[in-house]
Amino acid sequence: KHILSVDESLQKTTEAPDTDFKYMKGVCALEYWEPIKQLARGSISDIFLVRRRPHRVSVTYKERADIMRLVRKDAMVDNNEKLYVMKSIIKAYVGNDQFLEEMRREIDTTSKLSHKNVITVYEAYERHRHINLIMENCSGGDLHARDLNEAQAAVVIRKVLFAVAYLHRHNVVHRDLKCENIMFDKPGKDGEIKIIDFGLATRYLSDEHKKLHERVGTLYSMAPQVLQGVYDQKCDLWSIGVVTYCLLSGGNQPFVAP
Repeated sequence: KHILSVDESLQKTTEAPDTDFKYMKGVCALEYWEPIKQLARGSISDIFLVRRRPHRVSVTYKERADIMRLVRKDAMVDNNEKLYVMKSIIKAYVGNDQFLEEMRREIDTTSKLSHKNVITVYEAYERHRHINLIMENCSGGDLHARDLNEAQAAVVIRKVLFAVAYLHRHNVVHRDLKCENIMFDKPGKDGEIKIIDFGLATRYLSDEHKKLHERVGTLYSMAPQVLQGVYDQKCDLWSIGVVTYCLLSGGNQPFVAP
């Protein structure tokens, strides 16, 4: 309780300035953003490194492979060039219309967050087959990529606690905090941490005293109450405890199933 009692004057220094989020329907993101390379592939989405085009171009594409055809193999990147990440969600793979609508609501929720340790979503584009999100580029790797001593780990966890306190004050529960979802915005010791991947996040109104019931998250950092299907926003604190253990134990997980 004492750790999460955030001093308001300090908190003001950690909240990022507001951004003008845009959600554009019927518009192709690739008309404004040039894909440079693919960073990752998931079950329902792909992650691309992109940069803003100097002017709008005409683009026709249908499936995920078509985006890859637009990636220039000879693409040159200036070291001082501002790069972004595009998460391309394939709507047909989402599951059903209800889940798709929940995803749109969570995108709207995430777009309203403004904290220096929470990933920023700048724009969203939706067409028949895809929802494309334009986000900050975190090029410094996740917590697994850093060999932190105890003092450095304490600094990281303190920032995570401030960020999660901010989320909870804004009635957002992350539900998937883990080492892989805490990244650095750039390589080197000056990299700032960012909490990413709000795909499982949900809104929680604590004054209504309601419980959450969806069993979602990653098993190694999931609170027992989530497995039981009756929990609240404090499930994020359990996950932070697991992340802390991993950092202080050289990457070992505190709980391993037999």
